[in-house]
Amino acid sequence: ALLVDAMQEQQEQINRLESQLAGVQGNGTQIHQEARLGQNYPNPFDNSTTIEYDLPLSYGQSELFITDLQGKKIFSLPMEAGEKLKINVSSDRLTEGIYLYSIVSGGMVLTSRQFIVSKK
Repeated sequence: ALLVDAMQEQQEQINRLESQLAGVQGNGTQIHQEARLGQNYPNPFDNSTTIEYDLPLSYGQSELFITDLQGKKIFSLPMEAGEKLKINVSSDRLTEGIYLYSIVSGGMVLTSRQFIVSKK
């Protein structure tokens, strides 16, 4: 019985999250409500890199977190909401290595990718 209850609770959580991600317009067509984080370019990079992203207005105040592979935050940058936007990241505060970059909104990580800094 405990397992069944836990599975039902988990399914309810999944349903709530799915309903948060998928909005419906007045005419009944689906609208894009998911945050998207593109792969940075160039990758690897030495001075700066560009990241394309989509961030629906419903997420509000969001940041791009740059962390090391252990999850330690190196720095963050404020992000605008919208579609097909770009943000530039400088390697000034980074040493050579592999880093993760993530969209964080409301204390939740929405999506993550990794990049490589290669200083010449």
